[in-house]
Amino acid sequence: MATRDVFSEEGLFASLWHDAEADFDTAVHELSSFAHDKALLEFISGVANIVATVAGLLALFPPLTLIFGPIALAAAVAALGADALLAGFDHGSWGAVALDAVAVVADASWMRAASKLSEMYQEAGLAKSMTGAPTWAGMVSKIPQVGSIAGAAEKSVDVAPGMFRMIGESLKEAAGGTSATVSELKAIKNLDSYGTWRAVDIVAGQASWSFSAAGIEAIPGNVGIGSTRLPPGRPRGRNRPARPPDWDEGRDGQERP
Repeated sequence: MATRDVFSEEGLFASLWHDAEADFDTAVHELSSFAHDKALLEFISGVANIVATVAGLLALFPPLTLIFGPIALAAAVAALGADALLAGFDHGSWGAVALDAVAVVADASWMRAASKLSEMYQEAGLAKSMTGAPTWAGMVSKIPQVGSIAGAAEKSVDVAPGMFRMIGESLKEAAGGTSATVSELKAIKNLDSYGTWRAVDIVAGQASWSFSAAGIEAIPGNVGIGSTRLPPGRPRGRNRPARPPDWDEGRDGQERP
């Protein structure tokens, strides 16, 4: 009898099922509202693309690589998600989604290339040519009271020269100067692999921030939060002149007598 009461409509099972169903409906409603909030998604996409652009540029400098590289990648992923929701639910631009996807792939490829180049420099005994870059653990360890959280994690990592130095050295050598790049390359064992990863480093490094920057312009509303598009010549709010009683507004939104 007790078991029958528990599983009856008024029982515990029915109550739990009703609560779970209500919570699920609420969650679905909130997700639906978020997915259809065009202004919010455009704002998220715009801010994320700006962060990805700036962080992607800063990450190309070796001392900042390990700090801003992950930021650029995370921001590009956030922009991709926001633009995908816009394109899927709010008539957004699939072109913006494609630009974000290229930026994400470029960030991941560039970070992988930087890691492989650093390994090659270490194997070739070129540690003196590398730059010490602080990690997130190293940054956290410098914060009072919470620095112990970093524990024994690496505080800094040596990274290979970035593309700006390599391009500068190449220009210097072309102008008849002495370049340290030539002697460094002679010490590297697998030049074919080095050339491939250096090409990925340069191309993906440039594509990372440039495609994120292009994604800003591809946002349909161009980060226009709450902006209402009015036909030309129609002022907003209080500045809009009063209409005569015999005026009518047609379906196209144009006022005419």
